[in-house]
Amino acid sequence: MKFTEAAGLSLVGLTATEGLLEHGQLKEGQHVLINGGSSAVGLMAVQIAKAHGCIVTCTASTKNISLLKALGADEVLCSGFTLS
Repeated sequence: MKFTEAAGLSLVGLTATEGLLEHGQLKEGQHVLINGGSSAVGLMAVQIAKAHGCIVTCTASTKNISLLKALGADEVLCSGFTLS
């Protein structure tokens, strides 16, 4: 990872945290839908939601299913195709 990429992680984490915990008032046991689960913020949001004991469903392309499952997504919804 480059230093410039690493520098962006704090903003990604803050965005996901504020969206889920502050604005969404996330609570343990809730079902959470994360649109764009394989985006930078989405990847962080999946992990934060799982760490707070939530059931996580996210949307992504088929090529990212295994990544999202490895990060804790309970279900990945995809259309079966990707846009180029």
